[in-house]
Amino acid sequence: MNIWLDTLANHRLPVLQATCSKMDTFRNMAAANTQFNLADLANVALGDPLMAFQVLRSIGRIERTRTFSESLNIDHALMILGADSFFAEFKRLSPLENSPSLSQTGIDQIIGMMSRARVAALLIKDWLSLMEEHRVEDCFVAALLHNVAACAYRVESGVDKPFLSLDALGRHAGFLDYKQMVERFIESQKLPDLLLDLLTAPPGFDRRRLLLKSAIEVANLLEQGWWRNEMVEKITGVSHLLAQPFETLWQDMVQLVLSVARNPDVPGYQLLARQLAYMPEPEQPAGQDFLSLNWDKAAASNQTSALDDALRWVVGYLARDLGQERVIFFRNDAAHKQLNATQFVGLNDSDDLIARPIALVQHPFFGNLVQKAQAFRCQPGQLDKLKGVFADPFFDRIGDHGFATMSVIRGDKLIGVFYLDNASAEKGIEEAIYQQFKMAVSRLCS
Repeated sequence: MNIWLDTLANHRLPVLQATCSKMDTFRNMAAANTQFNLADLANVALGDPLMAFQVLRSIGRIERTRTFSESLNIDHALMILGADSFFAEFKRLSPLENSPSLSQTGIDQIIGMMSRARVAALLIKDWLSLMEEHRVEDCFVAALLHNVAACAYRVESGVDKPFLSLDALGRHAGFLDYKQMVERFIESQKLPDLLLDLLTAPPGFDRRRLLLKSAIEVANLLEQGWWRNEMVEKITGVSHLLAQPFETLWQDMVQLVLSVARNPDVPGYQLLARQLAYMPEPEQPAGQDFLSLNWDKAAASNQTSALDDALRWVVGYLARDLGQERVIFFRNDAAHKQLNATQFVGLNDSDDLIARPIALVQHPFFGNLVQKAQAFRCQPGQLDKLKGVFADPFFDRIGDHGFATMSVIRGDKLIGVFYLDNASAEKGIEEAIYQQFKMAVSRLCS
């Protein structure tokens, strides 16, 4: 059933074209007795999960490196192995991008998994540094190698169909789930037990292991949609572990993903940027106009339709995907200095909450909210306190069950205000939902 594991042990996997080129450069330097830094060679290996895997596999097979084999430090591995032995071992590398046994779809799938492995490795490195943990090498390499079993399976079997998750791929390969696939992969390739422990043992209450697990999960969720509940919940959990603001970790993650995607040596990694930018099918407005909507007063009439599509999509997303009972978008009527409910879910047209416009001069809470792009969440039990600060008649139309609201401002122009609550369930807005709400609406403001 798992013959591919046996055949894999007897030959090399292809690596990225960029890795082949860089290794050739170092090989030529070694042949010409030109000095170079082994750390630079190690960085090339660490930039390619398939190369890093094969380096670790090779040193585990050499008798004199057995004492090292429980470490995952690629730099130290190359120092022990030596440049000459390394180039003798890897005298011939084949580029993944030109593999004759794989379809272009299969190649793209593999490179996609490799790019997410790079993201996972950089995430755990970044997060460990935030907790002033300097022992990052083992977790970095473990994150880097997590997806290699899936990559190797695709290379060996030629399977190029997409899977909803790594667990689905693992089941297709004949395992109960991806964890079991990783276990068998590590054991069959005689990789260090430390790698097996880091990737498959329960993390318990060890913060390093919890962060490693989260980094891997966050990176692989990119393919399924970074805006989904699971992604926000993972980052929220990390923010609690690190005692860092959610917004800081989220923005750091986005910048890190983009840095991997913009690697000029690996064009295939650019898919990460597209995954970060686009909403999923089939829910997206045609053409994704709202994702790059530039507000131009002179051309405003041409963009009205695109903006309306975007607003409708966000209202539907908040109600359908985030499961909120009542969602309203109050459109700004600048001429009359009021907000009118133009898009809504979970209410009748005659509902008092939307039947009357919100005159900004008579509603100080909303008058304050629309001064800039900002969000506010009221938790259950806090409404009386809020009424004490803002004598806003709108609060008499809602119950004390909590709500969230956010203004939409593009440039210096007020577009309107989003509002959502769970009146019937008398349930507040959860933190993960609130973060996703802010992210979705923020895209209209940017």
